[in-house]
Amino acid sequence: MIELFKGWIATEEDCNLSWGSGRKGEYFRCHLCGYKFKIGDRVRCQYTNDIKGAGGNPLVCETCDTSSEDVIAEWKKMNEEIKTKYWWFNRNN
Repeated sequence: MIELFKGWIATEEDCNLSWGSGRKGEYFRCHLCGYKFKIGDRVRCQYTNDIKGAGGNPLVCETCDTSSEDVIAEWKKMNEEIKTKYWWFNRNN
C-alpha cells in the first residue's frame, strides 16, 4: 500500500483493473484533471484520509502532482463543489 503514495509507472494490468467499482480501466484517471492513464504514465495516490471531508485518496497524474498542499487544497475544493453544486454526483452522499 505504501507504494501507492510513492508513485508508480502504469502497467497494462493497472489500466485494466476495476478502479473505484467501475468497469475495467474506466476510472483509472487523474482525479484532478480527468486525464485517463495509459501504460507507461507515472501515477501517484495522494494521501488525504486524515483530512476531514477530503473524500478519499485521489490518483494524480504527473502534471497535477505538485506539492502535497496544492493537491490537497484542490481536492478539498473539488469535493466541496461536488457536495454543494453537484450534490447528486457524489454517490457517497
